[in-house]
Parts: sequence; C-alpha cells; structure tokens
Amino acid sequence: MCFLALTGVALAADGVAGFPRAITSSRAAGQIYVDLVIAVVVICVWLHRDARLRGRNPWPWIVGAAVVGRISPLLSPSCGHGRRRGVLRAEHHARACPGR
Repeated sequence: MCFLALTGVALAADGVAGFPRAITSSRAAGQIYVDLVIAVVVICVWLHRDARLRGRNPWPWIVGAAVVGRISPLLSPSCGHGRRRGVLRAEHHARACPGR
C-alpha cells in the first residue's frame, strides 16, 4: 500500500507528464525505466501462467500492468490468498507429468 501512496504523491506533484520527463532526463533514468519494463514483463508472464493454472482470466491484470505498471500485478488475485500452494504444485505436476 505504501507503493500506491508513493505513486499518488508522484502523480499529484508532477502529473502524468512528469513520468516521461523523468525517464528522458538522463541515460541512467532511461536504464532504470527499461529495467522496470523488463520486470513487469516477467511478472506478467508469471501472472499469465499462474492464472491459467488457477482457471482465471489473466488478461485484465496484464492489460492493467501495461497501463499502470506494477500496481496491477500487485493487486491481482494471483497475489492474494487462493487455493493452497501445495495443491497447486500437485495439480501442476500432474498436468506436466501425466504418466507418473
């Protein structure tokens, strides 16, 4: 929740136009931005696989991540309490190794 508050403060102080200005202000800032984009893509791949394993639709959260960044994956149902992790692992193993 602190991350959401920090995002709100940044938007209130600099507005939406402040983000592109910050990204293009230096090469270091651009590198940090690219690093965050890669992290969000990796999170979305995980989110897609996890949602499919749980029988949920991942696309609203992935589209949200494209629009608002890491906030959407942090709020996704996959990050919340669902079925037990051990049950998911057993079901995943059964699907991955059907003959065992």
